[in-house]
Amino acid sequence: MKYKSYLMLVAMALLLAFSMCRKQEEEENEYPSITSFFTIQDATQHDGSMPDPRGSDSERPVITSVSGNSYIVPGGTNIISVSGNDPQGDIKYLLVGVDEASGYFSVNFAGDSIRITLTLSNSIPRDTFIILFSLEDEAGNVSARKTLVVQEAQVQRGKLEISLSWDLLNDIDLHVIQPDSEEIYYGHTMSDEGGYLDLDSNAGCAIDSVNNEHVIYPDTATILTGTYIVKVDFYSDCVGSGVTHYAVSARYNGELINPISGSNPAEGTFEAGTDDHGGAGSGVEVMRFNISGGSKVYAFRFPHRQETSAKSTKSCKSCDRVR
Repeated sequence: MKYKSYLMLVAMALLLAFSMCRKQEEEENEYPSITSFFTIQDATQHDGSMPDPRGSDSERPVITSVSGNSYIVPGGTNIISVSGNDPQGDIKYLLVGVDEASGYFSVNFAGDSIRITLTLSNSIPRDTFIILFSLEDEAGNVSARKTLVVQEAQVQRGKLEISLSWDLLNDIDLHVIQPDSEEIYYGHTMSDEGGYLDLDSNAGCAIDSVNNEHVIYPDTATILTGTYIVKVDFYSDCVGSGVTHYAVSARYNGELINPISGSNPAEGTFEAGTDDHGGAGSGVEVMRFNISGGSKVYAFRFPHRQETSAKSTKSCKSCDRVR
């Protein structure tokens, strides 16, 4: 009798294990992969679901804060900061996943805070999704989860796209200089070739909290052959304190471009109080990249501007420039 009971227990355990594996397989088949939402540089990708909280309240780590942009641009970036503490003092990993997505990332965690940059997929499965965060310590204890809900900003899509994101509520500007020296920025929002600035956030410290800018060359635009220069300018220090972290990405036909200088994505910082209210030609160069196979540039020209006189009027994506 005892032998039969033992066999029944073994059979039930095997059945339960099979059911759990089947459920995990079904979830993985049903849900999109984590990489269809974003990737994280220097992170390790894992299959399956993020670990549930493990350990007692007195043992497991605690996430004290999560901050990041609530608005995202497909193909762009999102800078996330996470702080935490641990009773054992040995947090090892930050775990990052997406609700109803298969797989998650782990990132080495040192100290009591970490800053990561998400490189967003060019084609995200959902326009609104929930990012999940947990901390894991050396003993395998896992914190309760924190979440960040993000949604796509209203932008157009095209064959060449340059995106800028940053983390503080300041006015940061994206500048793109074409091979013919024509510059797209807040004061000259559309080039002769049809590239234009279609998202301009926190203009003149009129805070909209989008914290993204976006230059697009739609299918109707002309892509010039040659070198493009991307700059980022700290126009106005609206917050007045702290370090602003930014990230820039550039994609051609949906793929990250291999730059000839700088990196892609490119990252940098601005110190508080270093804003310059800059116009044409202002900013820090973050990358250069070449486009081949487009229309030839036969002559360079000096930039011709109808630059706005005040930043309060800089957000004019529907403006027609003087031709």
